[in-house]
Amino acid sequence: MLNVFFQDSNMATVFYGNIFFLIILAVKLRERAVSMINRKQGLP
Repeated sequence: MLNVFFQDSNMATVFYGNIFFLIILAVKLRERAVSMINRKQGLP
């Protein structure tokens, strides 16, 4: 029983870790896109 619980919690950790990584990746890509757009418009 305890073994099953640890397997489930490990899967949840991996699952949420991947979501966290994807969110950070999306934010960084958005920041880069915004800075590129601002540069095209001649803004600092």
